[in-house]
Amino acid sequence: MACQAEDSKRLKYVSVSTTYCFVPVAVETLGALGVEATDFMLQLGRRIAKTSGERRATEFLLCLSVAIQRTW
Repeated sequence: MACQAEDSKRLKYVSVSTTYCFVPVAVETLGALGVEATDFMLQLGRRIAKTSGERRATEFLLCLSVAIQRTW
């Protein structure tokens, strides 16, 4: 389901992706992330950890899906 939402977002924002690096982030009701969103969060977490020295940066980002689930 999240993969379909990612595809839908990619089509909706196709004009943005020609100018910017666009990564569709889709989160399912139970907190599952789409494939592209997961890859993006892992890469971003590694970069934040490297820059900040916070080894748990990736874990914090992946908890974002739980936070979205609770507030939704």
